[in-house]
Amino acid sequence: MLDISSNALTGTIPEELGLCKKLTHVLLNNNSLSGLIPPWLGKLPLLGELKLSSNRFTGSIPTGIFNLSSTLLVLSLDGNSLNGSIPQDVGNLEALNVLNLENNQLSGSIPSEIGKLSKLYELRLSRNVLTGEIPVEIGQLQNLQVALDLSYNNLTGEIPSTISALDKLESLDLSHNQLVGKVPGAIAHMKSLRYLNLSCNKLEGELKETLV
Repeated sequence: MLDISSNALTGTIPEELGLCKKLTHVLLNNNSLSGLIPPWLGKLPLLGELKLSSNRFTGSIPTGIFNLSSTLLVLSLDGNSLNGSIPQDVGNLEALNVLNLENNQLSGSIPSEIGKLSKLYELRLSRNVLTGEIPVEIGQLQNLQVALDLSYNNLTGEIPSTISALDKLESLDLSHNQLVGKVPGAIAHMKSLRYLNLSCNKLEGELKETLV
């Protein structure tokens, strides 16, 4: 385990760390690290948790990380300046429990392959510049529990009715997008939902017809 979080570290992640093949946790969050996220992180065979949140990393998400299909449980890259799209290879992370990419500059659409992350219980993609429709495959994430947060993007189209299949979900935030149409009535039957924010979209229709 390597935990140097919440310090004042600067510079880039040293390549020598790639020699530490027995690392299970790399926690470098809450520093001032910069540069690209090194692709060799995907070659740490036992890596289960990678937290690089709240730094100054730039560039795209390295596809090498998505080689950790059976080990990676937590991937937190939020609070950086990452750009480019979310790679389709994200669907390879079959063991993943937490995916947090919020507060970056990621663009493009949410890949449908995200629906393959069957063990995911927290998904945060808010505060990026994502476009396109919410993929219907989002309804396959039936272990989502803590949160599904897609707020503050440029998502369009209707809210997919499949989202109502997330009956363990406690928090759903789709606010501050460009979503249209009606709120799927089945959302009212999401028995675990405690927080629902659909504000600042272009939704329409009678509320009583939607949530009854």
